[in-house]
Amino acid sequence: MLEEMSQENSYSNLVIQAISQHLKGEVPAIKTIAHNLATSVRNLQRELQTEGTSYQQLLDATRKELALRHLKKTDTPIHDVAFLLGFSEPSAFHRAFKRWTGKTPGAYRYVDC
Repeated sequence: MLEEMSQENSYSNLVIQAISQHLKGEVPAIKTIAHNLATSVRNLQRELQTEGTSYQQLLDATRKELALRHLKKTDTPIHDVAFLLGFSEPSAFHRAFKRWTGKTPGAYRYVDC
């Protein structure tokens, strides 16, 4: 999905890269990403809108993609994956993952990987 959203030099791709770099135990605020890209929050939102997306959509897509990658590594506990992706509780990660994939993280790891 990220591949579909991010063309090589698109603004969305820059935002995805910045989110990935800052997504280490907490969710980066849009203000943080705008600062990282040396722009205002409003300009970031406008640029993404012209590409037909939003910060929240890119954040969700990035978290989903990273979750799928992390879960393929069976040596990383699921609760650690939840923390790395900025979820406050493993249960919140479970709900989000099920919304994204229709499966629980455990079912995905042990059936699809």
